[in-house]
Amino acid sequence: MSVSFVEKPSRDEFAKLVIEAADRAGIAGIKYDQKDFTLWYKCSGGTAGLFLGNFYAEYCQADSAAGTDLVMGRWLYGMQGVKSSPAKLASFEEARPKLLAVVKNRVTLAEPTLGWQLDRSKPGFKIRFEPISRWFGRCAVLDFPRHLTFVTEGDLKTWCASFDEVFSIGLAKLRKSTKPDFRFENGFFAGKWSDSYANSRILLPQLFAGLRLSGNPVVCLPNTQTLLVTGSQDHTGIRRMLMRSAEIARNEPRPDSPAPLILKHGRIEDFAVPSDSPLYDAVEFSRKDAEYLCYQRQKESLDVLYAKHEKDIFVASSHLATPNEGEDGECFSYAVWSKGVHALLPKLDKIAFNDPGAPESHRLLAMARWEDVAALLGDMLQDTHMFPERFFVSEFPSDQQLETLRRMQTDSRLQPALK
Repeated sequence: MSVSFVEKPSRDEFAKLVIEAADRAGIAGIKYDQKDFTLWYKCSGGTAGLFLGNFYAEYCQADSAAGTDLVMGRWLYGMQGVKSSPAKLASFEEARPKLLAVVKNRVTLAEPTLGWQLDRSKPGFKIRFEPISRWFGRCAVLDFPRHLTFVTEGDLKTWCASFDEVFSIGLAKLRKSTKPDFRFENGFFAGKWSDSYANSRILLPQLFAGLRLSGNPVVCLPNTQTLLVTGSQDHTGIRRMLMRSAEIARNEPRPDSPAPLILKHGRIEDFAVPSDSPLYDAVEFSRKDAEYLCYQRQKESLDVLYAKHEKDIFVASSHLATPNEGEDGECFSYAVWSKGVHALLPKLDKIAFNDPGAPESHRLLAMARWEDVAALLGDMLQDTHMFPERFFVSEFPSDQQLETLRRMQTDSRLQPALK
């Protein structure tokens, strides 16, 4: 067991430490938003925002002064800007030794094109990737000593190279640098690689060949530094792995999707079970929890982006309704469509229609499945073509439309959430 002798600062103390270090590094125009735990600073593209949550978590987990200095230096380097960007690697031969194949959350991969009603179009800036599941995509990065940069559409054009060619080179490098290294934890295996590419090793199915798994490998990637695996027929191992995956995604740095994946016939897929499986509730909750976390991550990015561009656009939150312990009931995701509010609604299981001006006991006007809302109110939902999906709404349904929705479905359990 390692013991930390590093005193952990408060959030505000940490922000002060970063500001002082950034000032010494020559980063100009730094402002601290205490409410959003975000630093704003000047960069070559104008003004940039840095949410300090992951930075702070990594700093606090360091177990030595040298470790905190390393974390601080790496993040400050990112704030200063990449000096050797992919666009400046003019030749494919120059890029080749730095290529590495990785797995990333698709919310991260979509961020460069995120921002409805904002002109963020930069030719070739789009990250080139291929989806491998609902929330993950495979791509290539340029792996520099202290940072990484994604390979973009523009890079491939500059290098006259295909995605498959670049990814294959990066995969070979990942394979060469990886040896099987697992420990057994309470019914499942955890990778012991101490780097930021642990989750990307799901791309190397041969690593699991030496493990005693009952069935096909079922894998969770709750953050970049974690890969958990057990067998598809090991129900106890899957339950325990899902619980651990959820803990990591909510409490450790660089969180990702806690939902399970499965490797079958050399392919990575979302793991699902039939409704009569004893694992159904646990797997479905994990999938819904992943959806909730990814939408909240998207909302944080959009809020920062719209604040930077001074756009007054409300980004609706995702919510997750679960039965109380020991009770039967449905686990579902939902968003709130409020009267008088222009908003970007996430595409979730259900929509709650809310009148914030009504007495508390009468605020919930209706609850309906997304499919029913889209069928009845489709003309009021403007697709923003984001990932994950969001739809802009500027009107509110009529009393007659709400009555139709009330007949479709209502759910009084959500009333406390709307107060």
